[in-house]
Amino acid sequence: MIEQGSEAEPREWEKERPQPVSLVKDMLFVVDLLVHAGAGEIELQLRATPFVIADRWLVRRFLLRALLPLLPPEPGPGKLSITVTNESSAGVIRATHPSRLHVSWSEPTKLARELGGDLDVESSPERGTAVTIRVPLAAMRLPRKESSCATSDRTSHCA
Repeated sequence: MIEQGSEAEPREWEKERPQPVSLVKDMLFVVDLLVHAGAGEIELQLRATPFVIADRWLVRRFLLRALLPLLPPEPGPGKLSITVTNESSAGVIRATHPSRLHVSWSEPTKLARELGGDLDVESSPERGTAVTIRVPLAAMRLPRKESSCATSDRTSHCA
């Protein structure tokens, strides 16, 4: 982007640094794509709101590449289960499907490293396929405590 300086000389703005992005928001974006791809039943549990500092489209591409292989080639029994949570200094996404899937995880693993995180995959005929994604946290939103201001009472000191 070009900005006009005071002397009418164009100067380039610094390229913006990646901003904190919500893994929940990006996960919902990817779940929408998975549903349209024929994922069948998806169980989604949101236990935290982790934020990571990264390019939003890189995060979304990574999540899609890591979770799309969990869809079996043929629709069948079983549901895709996804949980988003925090563990110490990492945002964690765990996804499981009862099918044992034989796919290459090289691209999602590379994208995980690019985000400063990692990707673990476990697969067995008995337990199906499980993917665990960990990415460093930028910040997290803690659950709100009850507040005396959370009332509709007009006599409250918060009104």
